[in-house]
Amino acid sequence: MGSYSILNRLSFSVLMLIWVAATVIITLNFELINHTFQAVSKSVIDTIEFTETLVPNTETFARFLTAGKNEPMVIPKNDLQCMSENIYYEAATQSYVGKIAVGQVVLNRTKDPRYPASVCGVIYEGSQNIHTSTCQFSWTCSQDKRAIDKSSQYWADSVSAAKELMLKKDTVLDITQGATHYHADYTSPLWAKKLQYVTQIERHRFYR
Repeated sequence: MGSYSILNRLSFSVLMLIWVAATVIITLNFELINHTFQAVSKSVIDTIEFTETLVPNTETFARFLTAGKNEPMVIPKNDLQCMSENIYYEAATQSYVGKIAVGQVVLNRTKDPRYPASVCGVIYEGSQNIHTSTCQFSWTCSQDKRAIDKSSQYWADSVSAAKELMLKKDTVLDITQGATHYHADYTSPLWAKKLQYVTQIERHRFYR
């Protein structure tokens, strides 16, 4: 009976040692897992924050090269932004009517099967070709064009004209009478002789 009691006490002691050892191992493993999880979480958060700093805002998104001078242009998809920038670069100093006329040519081209169907597609047509100067609007190929002053009245008026054209593109009066081309009145491009002259609005002469 005495021996049996001693064995019971020994067995209980062994079980307690095993339980304590198991508890220590589990605790250490939990701390290791928790530390690893925190490290991974921090890495993911840092990556997200770093990536967000690389996302271009609307000001820089309208035109950029993908990976250098030998890579093709990436055409933006924000038609309102494209229209606003095109009006700004083509007619910033002209009146509101002059701005509308420039934007109307872009809309007329989107309805013509000879040209892309989107506003951005029309404006950036030819800019993807890195070997020839085929840009339909010269500013889209200019590497040294002036930055847009977003605080200026010129920009505010350009955006206003673009919004009116985009919101009312099916009902707004076409003051260019269907023109698909224009040029500054101080130039004489060869292509103008092949088209029908329509009218002059501000400093631009319009053709179809």
